[in-house]
Amino acid sequence: MKIRVRELSLKSFGRFLDIPVILNKRLKRSLGRLVYRKRGGNFEPLRIELSPVILDNEELFNKTVLHELSHWFLMIEGKNFRHNSSDFKRLSKEFDFPVR
Repeated sequence: MKIRVRELSLKSFGRFLDIPVILNKRLKRSLGRLVYRKRGGNFEPLRIELSPVILDNEELFNKTVLHELSHWFLMIEGKNFRHNSSDFKRLSKEFDFPVR
């Protein structure tokens, strides 16, 4: 799973994902999330958590991972990584994943 996520990161964003990717079976209302902390005025990504329910569906896995990678990529680029940002909406159209 981690290899698949890192391959998607390199292929889609040209960046090596340098944070852990873990499965979180407690995720019920969401398929994935980017966990981060705010230090001063900066955001620092800590890990990506994925629900195990996406593992058996390649399309759902790819779309969920691309969604979370988009948050990560925009965050490390210092851009607005929230769902309502124009940058995030542009990536959602480019990679064909839902915003919510």
